[in-house]
Amino acid sequence: MRLLALLITLSLPALLVAAPVPKEKAKTTEQKLIGKWRMPLDEATADLLPADVEYFILFKEEGEVEVRVEYDGGKKAVTYTGAYKLTDDLALEYTVVKGRGNLTASATIDKLTDTELVWTNSDKHQERLKRVKDEKKDEKKKDK
Repeated sequence: MRLLALLITLSLPALLVAAPVPKEKAKTTEQKLIGKWRMPLDEATADLLPADVEYFILFKEEGEVEVRVEYDGGKKAVTYTGAYKLTDDLALEYTVVKGRGNLTASATIDKLTDTELVWTNSDKHQERLKRVKDEKKDEKKKDK
């Protein structure tokens, strides 16, 4: 019995000194936004997008953006690069170089999760985007 009391007494200071588990900080809107998104063809976009085209938007760190249009049937994909910024926590503006000029667009973020981005563009159309998995990260996980 004395041995048990001695063990408890000796281990008590170690329990008191143990560091608490740190809480994970919530991601900012910009951190959640970073990554590759695809606009799937669904009921909401059927009137806006041709059936043989896929649209991707890649938000990078430091305000860089890339818009990619991919076509079925072997036609070469087109990529536009530019910049984006969040004017407040839910208002997004981006500009890409298109031809000899710039294309500027704005949207209000309605929903942003790890897998889904919903925004209302300046034309009052709601657009839904789905996050594209990063295949390189998935491959690294498989290698471990």
